[in-house]
Amino acid sequence: RFGAGALRLDNTKLIFRLAPDGAPTSAHAHVHGEANQLVEEWMLAANGAAAERLTSRAPTRALLRRHSPPAQSKLEEVAAAVKDAVGVTLDVSSAGALHASLTAAAATLPPAAAAALTLLCTKPMQLATYDCAGAVAGGVEAMGHYALAMRLYTHFTSPIRRYPDVLVHRMLAATLDGGSDGGAPSPPCDDDWWHARGVAEPAAVAAAAAHCNERKLAAKAVQDASSKLFLADL
Repeated sequence: RFGAGALRLDNTKLIFRLAPDGAPTSAHAHVHGEANQLVEEWMLAANGAAAERLTSRAPTRALLRRHSPPAQSKLEEVAAAVKDAVGVTLDVSSAGALHASLTAAAATLPPAAAAALTLLCTKPMQLATYDCAGAVAGGVEAMGHYALAMRLYTHFTSPIRRYPDVLVHRMLAATLDGGSDGGAPSPPCDDDWWHARGVAEPAAVAAAAAHCNERKLAAKAVQDASSKLFLADL
C-alpha cells in the first residue's frame, strides 16, 4: 500500500486506566501492533471494494469518504521550517513522497522528535469528509482519498458504530438486488426503484453526509477534550 503512494500520519493516542469511580489513575500510549495492522489492511481493502461497487452501480447516490489534498503552500512552509530547525528534508510533492521522507527521518531522529515532526505534517492536512458523489463538482472522479492514495473509498466495515456505514450497507444491498450479474439493472433505475430498497435520492444522501460530518467533528472535539481533562487530572 505504501509502495503505491499511501501516507500514514500516526499521532500518539493516550489510553487511560480508570478507578471504579471513573477517575483516571494512569495513562500510556496506544500500541498499534502487527495484528492491528493486519486487520486494518483487510478493512481498507473491504472499504475500497465497497466504494468501487457503489460507484459502478449508483454513481450519483454513492456515499463515499473523501480526503482532499492539503494546500501545497502550507506543506511547503512546514518543510522549510523543519529544514531550518533540525536539518531534515521533507519531500512534499505527493502523499507517498511525504511518507517516505517521514519514515527516513524517523530512523535518525529521537522518538519524541519524530513524533513532533509527524504532528507538524498533520496540521496542513484537510479533514476527510463524507460526501455524495452525485452532489460534488466533478462527480466520482473528484472523490479520491489523498492519504490512502485510493481512487475511491467509503466506510463500510463498522455499521454497529457509524451511521454512514449503515447507509452504505443499504446501498450495497440495493446493488445486489436485480440484474443478470447481481447488480442494479442498466440503464440506472429510477428513484422509485431505489426508494423501495431504502436508498434516498442524491440530495437526501448529501444532506445525511453533511449531518454525519457535523456529528463526527462534534464527537472528535468531545474526545479530545476528555483526553485533556483526564491527563490534567493525573
